Amino acid sequence: MCRYRIIVTVAGPAALTLALAAAAAQAQSPHAAEDHHKRGLALGQRGELDRAMADFDRAIELDPRIVEARLNHGSAGHDK
Repeated sequence: MCRYRIIVTVAGPAALTLALAAAAAQAQSPHAAEDHHKRGLALGQRGELDRAMADFDRAIELDPRIVEARLNHGSAGHDK
């Protein structure tokens, strides 16, 4: 019984922390996805394709409806 309490005591706060972090990520500004998309475009223009793809990924994660981010992600990956 004591082992179970230790696991719950350790796992409980960790799970709560992860849940709060996820909620905070979703509570970003409504323009966060578009900001990541724009930053990805700028990075792609400078030839920083890995960083551009990461920003396109984040834009898609925040708002899957941004079709341009998906298209630009594909283009950046193709240009590598």
